[in-house]
Amino acid sequence: SYQKAVDLDPSEPLLRLGLAQSQLETEQQDLVKPALAHLEEVVRHEPQNSFAWRELAIAYGRTDQLGMSALALSEAALARNNAVEAREQADHLLGKFLAVSTVSSFVPVENLP
Repeated sequence: SYQKAVDLDPSEPLLRLGLAQSQLETEQQDLVKPALAHLEEVVRHEPQNSFAWRELAIAYGRTDQLGMSALALSEAALARNNAVEAREQADHLLGKFLAVSTVSSFVPVENLP
């Protein structure tokens, strides 16, 4: 099993990716957080792995971390050299957070310490 393989060699990102993917595919909520931890480790070691970023976006979404999910999708697009999609995801992310902010909460640059 993937779990046994990861136990034997926890430093191998592809084993962690396989385990995380299988955990997410079960759709069991109690396996999402372990999958998330594995995927975060994978992208730390393989930042150009677009599939890992996409799986990470799914895991973030299932834990209601929608901002992190959008960020992971943007990273996945960058890993595929798709700057247009990366920008769209980043804009989507910014739009979500700016929509809940008010103009009065912004501090002009000249007023920063």
